[in-house]
Amino acid sequence: MNINTLSDLCIDYLTKKQFHLFIIRTCNGCVNEWNWSAETLYLHLSAKDPVSLVGLYWIHEDWEDNHRIIKKSLPDESGYILDRYILYHGTKDQCIIDYGNTWGYAEKKLVQWGYMVSQVEDSAGISDDYPYIAEKEDKRYLAGDPLQLLGLVALIQEYGEQWRDAQVHQSFTVKPFSEDCFNE
Repeated sequence: MNINTLSDLCIDYLTKKQFHLFIIRTCNGCVNEWNWSAETLYLHLSAKDPVSLVGLYWIHEDWEDNHRIIKKSLPDESGYILDRYILYHGTKDQCIIDYGNTWGYAEKKLVQWGYMVSQVEDSAGISDDYPYIAEKEDKRYLAGDPLQLLGLVALIQEYGEQWRDAQVHQSFTVKPFSEDCFNE
């Protein structure tokens, strides 16, 4: 029997969506951290974990709709410079990173899917690591933040409640970093 991890599902899901996946080393002072990155030609997603990448994928259209307005300082008819807000058209590289400003989009998407989303402030028997809850009918899902919650729910919608037994590829190519990368 094949038992999947959430990472296995995320990698399978995102590669089916034509993303190239990377794990990138970042150095925060003396602490080495790793971020996940998923890229297509025009969409670049970056997150602390692969489940959040799936969440970012699901909010990218809403994110784009709300970030298509750009501010430019332009002269009016009398020559005074005023700030104008312009709707840009055409293709533009889009980069979304899993900061707190993505959480509202994730919560909104879950509500659109019919889930009640809540945050537990008093653990009351629930792990402090998973304070966000999405509930629908008799199903209850917990995660560390709304973006992870959206990613988890999206994976369960794709692979079903028995996601651990889903048939996904579990062999992936990982390219090593050169030593130069560690000295930057």
